[in-house]
Amino acid sequence: MIKPALATILLLLFSSAAYSQFRTLQPVELKQDFILMKKALTELHPGLYRYSPPEGMARRFDEFEAKLSEPMREDRFLILISQFLAEIRCGHTYVNPLNQKKDVFERFTNGRTYFPFYFRIQSYWELVVTENASGEDIPPGSRIFSINGIETEKFVPTLFSVVSVDGRGGGFEREAALEVKRNNDSVPSLFDIYFPLFFPAKDGTFTLEVITPGSIERRSFTVHAMTLEERTAEMEKRYGESPSYDDGWKYSRLKDGIGYLKLDHFITWKLSFDHRKFLADSFRRLKSEGAKNLVIDIREAEGGDSSLVNEVLRYLHREPFPCDSGFKSYFRSAKADPLLLDYADIYDEELKSALTNGVPKKFYKDTRTGLLEFLGAGTDCKRIEPYSDRFDGKVYLLVGPANASAAFTLAKRIKDAGLATLVGRRTGGNVAGFSGGTYIFFRLPNSGFEFDIPFFAYLPEDDKMIPDRGVHPDVVADVSAEDIADRRDGVLERVLSLIDHEKRRPK
Repeated sequence: MIKPALATILLLLFSSAAYSQFRTLQPVELKQDFILMKKALTELHPGLYRYSPPEGMARRFDEFEAKLSEPMREDRFLILISQFLAEIRCGHTYVNPLNQKKDVFERFTNGRTYFPFYFRIQSYWELVVTENASGEDIPPGSRIFSINGIETEKFVPTLFSVVSVDGRGGGFEREAALEVKRNNDSVPSLFDIYFPLFFPAKDGTFTLEVITPGSIERRSFTVHAMTLEERTAEMEKRYGESPSYDDGWKYSRLKDGIGYLKLDHFITWKLSFDHRKFLADSFRRLKSEGAKNLVIDIREAEGGDSSLVNEVLRYLHREPFPCDSGFKSYFRSAKADPLLLDYADIYDEELKSALTNGVPKKFYKDTRTGLLEFLGAGTDCKRIEPYSDRFDGKVYLLVGPANASAAFTLAKRIKDAGLATLVGRRTGGNVAGFSGGTYIFFRLPNSGFEFDIPFFAYLPEDDKMIPDRGVHPDVVADVSAEDIADRRDGVLERVLSLIDHEKRRPK
């Protein structure tokens, strides 16, 4: 396994020609960026010391600064920052590719460097092809074991070093973050950005060792790197138009009248229709059709609209239920240094006003732990009433490691309340608490890199006996390489078999 420090050193070994598009930053520029990043993290990040005590974090800051004494290419600086932020173990603290300035974004994403496949990662390092845009006959379900002579079991852990997830675990979550999928193919994935930085393609090609479905022998293939536009166009030519946000929401009936509700994302503001009406119509249909079983599929959902959590719960609960997840809310500073705000974008106007003018003292109390407990902003919600069209049958919730933030919260609350049988893989997020809610977007003055900091930490009152992981499913199931080859959904089939078995049980 290549350790993060060694992975960074590897960058020095590559020819400068492979990185000719990148700027070189001088030590004074690097240190100015570092000082701002350190100030923003130490003064505002509510989870900075959750997994590392202040003295340990101070040591890490010193080690980071010591690496900035010589001129450095911006791609190397990006990796150093990404690895540092990943070690905070907060899934919302990272260099966000989509928030970079146009010139920075283009230098890192406009090349002919893209891997001509979409894939899943299984067993921590196995790349399983789901779609193929190359000129070679490498069908779905093929397993890739090396790229340009580097075994996947070596380069996947290297890429893990730049992926931010919640908590100390996170192997499954890092796999999900690095996968390249059709539902986000119009923008570069983390793999698309970081793989070429660590392991640039040789002469614009990738030499692969692959085992195709039905075979046990490795075969060698050489495929050409593509631009993002070329790959997307070829994928659409072969597999049809890329899924839209609207395509991610669907209600249908499966065999025997089983209801199937797919919510592939929680980004409700991107939908062309009213999401509340969609849910109301879907559950009304369930009731009118007399369905006894409902499958809700959120495996691909990440964060997004947190109000969607209670909206879905209103169709599943039979009695009034709490407004929140039981976590308390904390933040680090009641007012931000004006210097920091000069480099921050804040789209939440209430947060912007609070950080500029100070959070009113009636809204928080000092915990004497370095955090301030948020007491709310005048809301008096205690219980939420279920909808009259709630579903009274058996519910199965399909979950997976992509589930973070709002999707994680929905999975946790459904499991805690016993509203469904969870089937799939362990979720992202963390049952011992996480940081999120609303965000501050900092832009470093010299590199121009933007990174996200969440304002709130959501923590249980006592986390001593709470495991440091996501929500564990009741029934573990996954889609295998064989399933991908046969275009089958092994997880959904497992649910259908559970329902069938339940029907056959003696009453």
